Amino acid sequence: MDEDDFDDFDEEDSLLGSNERQGEEVEPWNSFQIIHRKPASGSTVETKFIDNGTIFLKIATIFGVGLVVLLTAVTSKGLLLFMTSQVKKNVTRQYCNRGLDASRQYVFSMPDVERSTWIWLLIFAYCVPEVGTFIRSLRILVFKSRSYPHPAEFLALLVTESLPAIGSSLLVFNVLPEIDVIRGAMLTNAMSVVPGLELILFNMYSTKRSVSMALVADIAALIAQVSAFVAWPLLADGDSTLWLIPVSTILISFGWWENFISETSAIEFVRNMAKSRKSFPNSKYFSYAIISILKCCIFFATTVASLYIREGTIGYMFNNFTATFGNHRMMVTEVIPTISGISNGVDDAVSSGVTQPIYSDITLQLSIWFVCIATAYICYAFAKFSCKIMIQGASFAFPIGLVVPVLITGLVIFCGYFAKDECAFHGSIPSYLFFNAPPLTYLNDFIGHQYAWVWLLWLVSQIWITRHIWSNKNSKLATTEQIFMRPMYHGILIDQSIAMNRRNVAHQLRKDDGKFYKNPEELIFSSSSSKALCPHKGWRPKGLVTAALKIF
Repeated sequence: MDEDDFDDFDEEDSLLGSNERQGEEVEPWNSFQIIHRKPASGSTVETKFIDNGTIFLKIATIFGVGLVVLLTAVTSKGLLLFMTSQVKKNVTRQYCNRGLDASRQYVFSMPDVERSTWIWLLIFAYCVPEVGTFIRSLRILVFKSRSYPHPAEFLALLVTESLPAIGSSLLVFNVLPEIDVIRGAMLTNAMSVVPGLELILFNMYSTKRSVSMALVADIAALIAQVSAFVAWPLLADGDSTLWLIPVSTILISFGWWENFISETSAIEFVRNMAKSRKSFPNSKYFSYAIISILKCCIFFATTVASLYIREGTIGYMFNNFTATFGNHRMMVTEVIPTISGISNGVDDAVSSGVTQPIYSDITLQLSIWFVCIATAYICYAFAKFSCKIMIQGASFAFPIGLVVPVLITGLVIFCGYFAKDECAFHGSIPSYLFFNAPPLTYLNDFIGHQYAWVWLLWLVSQIWITRHIWSNKNSKLATTEQIFMRPMYHGILIDQSIAMNRRNVAHQLRKDDGKFYKNPEELIFSSSSSKALCPHKGWRPKGLVTAALKIF
């Protein structure tokens, strides 16, 4: 075969496309043909760019959601401590002299009308999530099936929800105003006393080695939590108010008791109670529609009673609402330092009797309150979202554990700058408002001063008690009732509430017609779902249905 023959030779036609093979005639249907694949176009084009973009988007979602949870929780709790710093009676702090006589020094004493504004805003901050609970309960009662709880169940829920309301009021208006904000932030990690005790009681009869080791850690965690009862009251120098710390922390932690009872307890009564608490029937929303409003009333009544007992009067809260929620006049006083012409605080200065008028800014106060409640809700919403899309370990549990350490770091920086220069934040924060800052010497050694190091034990013990939040215990896109034990969050302790309110269950919860099921088979072969899959009552083959569902 010469070169011309090679040029005319078509391998495809010769070997595959020809209808004759070695002298035999081949039918067209029996001949081998090459069908060339059409080039991919549009969405069928394979590209690594899309795959890498999907991975990047997932990582960005995990990081972004976790960052939002962390920053909103830190902001909400920081602003709450800022608000409680303005509540204490006769509080006096240094006042920036910019805008006045720069050669003189001034101090500001908080008047009752200004205190009244912040007291009311704190009350409203607590009531906002309770109002949200009421609206949610009312919506479900109106647009879904309605059922009524047993009187005993209603009373039990009323008691366990009322105790945290009382404890929250004592904490916000009696404990936090009496201590500096750094210790106040530390104290919020000691709100797990009752859950820690429950973990011990319900695991102490187990003979499993793994449970026994966990029991030792549970006991150590409870001891760390209980140490908050005496860590600072013993150093209070005669201030009996700090002895309300154990009272308030115990009452607040009662709100999460039902989330830590175990179905594997050796006590039959406890097992039955745990089984009844794993569901969230619509009758519970009927209870919350009433209890949410009662909690606001209890919180308000406890606030008024405790302030009246401590101060002997409470009239300033009700005498003049126009001044309370308006721009009211206040006074700053000139002081003369007594030590080398430099005042290191307000205690070593003498008043000259000269005063200067200043005016409050109600717009700023309302803005602080709004940001506080808005960031708390955003934190709750993003935490719930992370549980729905199964990223709660990195985007929920991890940032919640960092809230108080990050907050304390920020408070130390803020208070340190203010202690050195009262004009450090002039133009950003009104000079008459600031955190209840610790002394400068305390800032220089705040870890070793007044048992502040014990906070690390409180933090670790809280992480251990709420260790269930690190694992996913729900299906994708689960409902609020499947994710949280209570329908909303705590208006004062956002990070602790969503951590201890996260359902502590060892099984997946599934909901169908208001009922919860331990596993998918219970859902599949419940009366309503079986009818949907197999309408004929006499033909419900379990194996066929299970096999059919496995293809998904």
